Amino acid sequence: MIRGEIQCSISEEKGTFYKFTPNAILILNEVINEIMNLRLSQRPRSRIVIGKISGGANHGKIAYKANLGFEIRSDSYKMVKLIYNNIRDIVEGISHENEVDLSIKTISNLKAARLKFNHPLVKSCAAVLASLGIKPISKSTESAQSIFLSHKIPAVTLGITHGEKHYSHKATMDIEPMFKGIAQIIGVLKAIDSGICDES
Repeated sequence: MIRGEIQCSISEEKGTFYKFTPNAILILNEVINEIMNLRLSQRPRSRIVIGKISGGANHGKIAYKANLGFEIRSDSYKMVKLIYNNIRDIVEGISHENEVDLSIKTISNLKAARLKFNHPLVKSCAAVLASLGIKPISKSTESAQSIFLSHKIPAVTLGITHGEKHYSHKATMDIEPMFKGIAQIIGVLKAIDSGICDES
């Protein structure tokens, strides 16, 4: 996964020299359109998420600054780098075409990593969850956990409860499952302290 940001800046002073002053939001819209035209691999699976956009001062003024946040995900790090380079080429091309300051920067860069199902930590977590009547869920995640795994530090993600409408003002979480959720954390910590999760 690579998480990046594209920033468009237009000098207000230079704006007087343009025949038509560019709008930073519309420039980023051109970038988005070009990104959406990229052909993405199905094998290895690849995806671009446009997750954030901001810019402008008010409704009646041309936006001189705007930002776009994106994330590239793939089963292949080689594919992630290829897509990132394609996006960088798009940014450079649109910057030259429109004579605006358009830049791209990397916010985070994580290589895929995982623990196998037979790792002592994974097996111990599964045993703790089973004893509490919780069914384990195994799926990929773009989280800080990858940083631990990339440094050969065993790590798992434990969910405390269920929720809905994540990352919104109407987000909710269930109270009742939290009791088992907290109990699983204690159980896993006790297993780790007893040495049951140590690799042979």
